[in-house]
Amino acid sequence: MRYAAIVVAVLMLSACDAARSPETTPESIGAASAGGAGSGGVASSGGTVAARGTSALPVAIPAASAVASTPAIAAAPFRPKPADEADVCEAVFRHLLEQGGRAQPRICLSIRDEDPDAAFFKRFNAFRFPLSPGSKYEQGTSVLYAVSRLDWIDADTVDVIGGSYQGNLGSVFRTYRVRRNRGVWTVTEKEGGTVWVS
Repeated sequence: MRYAAIVVAVLMLSACDAARSPETTPESIGAASAGGAGSGGVASSGGTVAARGTSALPVAIPAASAVASTPAIAAAPFRPKPADEADVCEAVFRHLLEQGGRAQPRICLSIRDEDPDAAFFKRFNAFRFPLSPGSKYEQGTSVLYAVSRLDWIDADTVDVIGGSYQGNLGSVFRTYRVRRNRGVWTVTEKEGGTVWVS
């Protein structure tokens, strides 16, 4: 009888301990995280919630920054290939030369205020007049054909500011729309595209 009474007492004590320390469940974890430090919960730096006096539970709560919406990434501007720029400049110069002809003994070319390289001038080996770098320009004996700016719209469309300069004899710069169709660049003058006339 005494042994049976001891067993019953032990069982009753176990039941009381279980009531005071409920088994950890997802619901209890959520309650601990919602309660915060005021209800005995302690948040670690990584967002894991731990009951006071116990080890951290293996449940991580993501920080607000981790679930914030990712901002949209702006599309990168179009960057043409050097060969495409050279092709466009060649098309514009041929257009200008056909319109202007040989107004002076020397014809000079300039791209963005710099001399084109030797490879670019080779494109005009068959041209009827010899061409010189822009640095060779001399007022009164030369005409300067220049491309001063290229604004790319897309891979096959670009707006180009270009024109001719003859000092006191006059200068005209316009905006030209240059398009590529089946690999060939063609030039048209934009409506209202005159930039400078002197």
